[in-house]
Amino acid sequence: MISKTLALLFAGVLSAGVVSADVPESSVPATVRDALKAAYAGVSHVEWDYKQAVNVYEADFDVNGRDVEVKLSPAGQIIQVKEDITIASLPEVVAAAALKQLPQGRITDAEKRTVGNVVTYKVEVEQGEKDVDVVLSADGKVLKVK
Repeated sequence: MISKTLALLFAGVLSAGVVSADVPESSVPATVRDALKAAYAGVSHVEWDYKQAVNVYEADFDVNGRDVEVKLSPAGQIIQVKEDITIASLPEVVAAAALKQLPQGRITDAEKRTVGNVVTYKVEVEQGEKDVDVVLSADGKVLKVK
């Protein structure tokens, strides 16, 4: 009885939180597919989602072994690009500002986000058992710490 109740509760939580759905590439409008191909020529193995609540298509794929997520409008406009980047490719000012959050720490992960012409970075810094995610502007200003 308890396991059945937990299963129903779990299913309810999952269905309540669903705001996106995987969609086959054939269901993605040509304008959206073409915009992605124009921006990322040669990319294959794209996984598509549709975020119905915000009317956005999301393409997930790898470039040189790094995860890239692109959000596009139905008209094919790129709204946001989120990409994993190497720690070495972080701007020095961004890395230095992130490390100030845990001065004895080290950067373990980095992500670059682009919305329009605005670039931000999400940097994970670890020190022993403690870790923080720091969101920074391209000039190293700390925007958020969690």
